[in-house]
Formats: sequence, C-alpha cells, structure tokens
Amino acid sequence: MAGLCAAAAATSSGAVTAVLEHAPVIGGSAALSHGTVWTVRDNEVLRAEDPGPLQSHGGTVVAGFVAAVGCLARFGTALGDPVETRSRRARRFDLPLTFLRMAQEVQRAGGAVYTSASVDEITRDGAGFRIRMNGGADLLEGQAIVFATGGRQADPAVRADLAGAAAVLRANQYSDGGGITLARSLGAEVNFANRGFYGHLFPHGIAPLSGYDYRALALYHSTHSVLLDRAGHRFTDETAGDPRNTIALAGRGGDGVLLWSAKVQARAESEPAPVDLAIDRWAYARDRGGQVARAESAEDAGRVLRSWGFAEFADSRSARDLGDGAVFLTRVAPAVTYTYGGIRATSRGEVLDSSGDVVPGLFAAGADMSDIYHEGYCGGLSAATVTGMTAGMAAAALVSRPR
Repeated sequence: MAGLCAAAAATSSGAVTAVLEHAPVIGGSAALSHGTVWTVRDNEVLRAEDPGPLQSHGGTVVAGFVAAVGCLARFGTALGDPVETRSRRARRFDLPLTFLRMAQEVQRAGGAVYTSASVDEITRDGAGFRIRMNGGADLLEGQAIVFATGGRQADPAVRADLAGAAAVLRANQYSDGGGITLARSLGAEVNFANRGFYGHLFPHGIAPLSGYDYRALALYHSTHSVLLDRAGHRFTDETAGDPRNTIALAGRGGDGVLLWSAKVQARAESEPAPVDLAIDRWAYARDRGGQVARAESAEDAGRVLRSWGFAEFADSRSARDLGDGAVFLTRVAPAVTYTYGGIRATSRGEVLDSSGDVVPGLFAAGADMSDIYHEGYCGGLSAATVTGMTAGMAAAALVSRPR
C-alpha cells in the first residue's frame, strides 16, 4: 500500500514512476486486509495508545490522515462514508480495486508496474540511480527511490528474534527486509533497536492460509481476557488492546495461554467488531487443530494448564477475574503483520545516514520506515497511506528541481 500510494502521489505530482513489485501481483498484505483505513483523532490519544519512547512518526500519520484518505477517495473505491468516534477516524475502501486504479494511473502517465521483480543492485550514478533487476537482464535509471517493501517480518529469523520461535507470519511472504537491505547498501541508517511490531494473538501452531484467517484466527477479545506466561504470571494490562498484548507476549518468550469467561465467549462469538466478522474463534481454532480447552471453572482451568506443561495461576487475582462458571483456554503465540524498526527517515520520508544527514534521492515509507510506532498501534493502512503519499510527493518535488 505504501509503495502504490507513493507511486500515485508522485505521478499526480508530475513524475514518471516505475513500481518494482517483488510479488507476482500488486497489493501486498493490504490487499488481504479488511480495507479499513483508520487512525486516532489526536496526539493525546496517540500517546496513550503508543507510549513507546522510539515512536517518532505517529503524529505525522495523525496529522496527514484526513488529506491522505481524501486522496484515496478520488479513485472511487470508498465503501462508505467517513466514520468518526471520540477517539478514532476511519474509512473503508475496496483496496484491490484501489490498487488496480493506481497502477493504471501510473501507466497512463508513461510509468510502469513490474511484478515478480527482483532487484539485484542499486548504484548511484551522478545525481540519480541505476537499478539492475532480474539477474542483470533489466536496467532502470531514476532520480529518486522510495523504499516501501513492507518491513522484515517474512524473514523467519527476524520473526523468531522479535517474537519467539512459535511466532507466525500474518502477512504476505515477500516482505522479508529486501528494501531495507538495499537502502543500507546506499548509506541508510537502520534502527533495529525498535523491536516493536504490529500483530495479534493467534492460536499456537496454526499458520493462516488466507486473508480470511487473518481475521478469523486473531483473538481480538484478549482485551477482556487473562493472558499468562509459562510460569503462570499475568504480565500485562490486557485492556490496552490485542496488538499490545501480542508485543507483551513476545517479550515473555512468545508462548502463553489466553483464558476468558463464558460471558466474554458469548460476546466475542456474536459481535462482528472490529473487522465485521462474527465467528466463534475458539471453535475455529479447535477445528484447525489448535491447543484449546473448555474448563468448568477457574480451578479446572488450573488443571488444564498443568496438563499443558504450564504453571497454574501465580496469583489468585487472575482466577477471580475469570469469575464463576466455564473458562475457555487457548494456547497462543504472536502473529506478526509488520515490523516497526527500519530505515531512519525524516517526517517527509527522506532517508537519513548514520550522521543524521539526508541521503539525497532516497525515501522510505510504510513498514520500511522506522519508528512510526514502537509499543502500540494506531493503524497500519493509515501509516502506509500517509507516509507513502508524503514520500511520493517529496520524491517528485526532488525530481522536478532543475539540475
């Protein structure tokens, strides 16, 4: 999404643009998503949702959201009117159709969209760049490059390092850090100290098979549940939200158990929020072979924990919070959608080197851009849209300057 938004913005600003897509089709993980582009209303809510000290560009997303969504809407793919609540702004789009129309606009302006593109090397050539592709078979030249390859989460070693050996990929398989590696070869500084990521708790051992699984397997109701580590400790405030619970579990080794009451189960299986899908996620995990159980009481739940090799409740509060009656259990692991650490850049997407100086002609957007978030989450599609459009316009402005 970030790359196509950058291309569309650069094209509308007068640049001739080439999109190099590593996958065989355009759209990336965004094309598999629900399509709701959202973020928080202001920086006060942003700080509450993501208090991480490395969060640097979340305010850029908040400030640029309305204008960016307005630009998306001009492609005629909105699926409803804008929605505003006390804390959020949102609008839903048919993203696959949006991406098709963006690609068409790029091509009508004399640009090109290459799929299954493999970039071998990028070298600086005077004021521009030479890009060798597909084993040296193709060569492109340009004055500016926007890196927007979606982060590093498709690299199994990165995923395991950030979120534990059981972490699964909740994203496309092509975002493996390739763009970040290329940017480093041209002098970009990369921030690997930001170990945050966006994801959700998934049933342990189950990998998603389709975009539907992204929603059906995500245990959004962890906000109203009890999350324990292997030692039986409750280590986070679950009400902070499932993405933050997922990061917290990663910090405890990435292997835990989520427990919730019958009341929470009834509400979770009947309410379509937050992704317009009402489904019994506990039963769906069971049917997919997940490690799940239904206990008749918190005491019985403790016995289930022991049988799974986990310690029982380390404190009585956790058992009390589950109340009387049946308890539902699922062994859980982090499912990683995209990483937060990446290429250091200015708020305009200009890539920075190790001295903090701008690297001429290089830009970053979306999950390749470091520090949009750190310990929380305020919208991924919005981050891709705003930073992509911002970087695309900045790149086009650079290209249009007299040399």
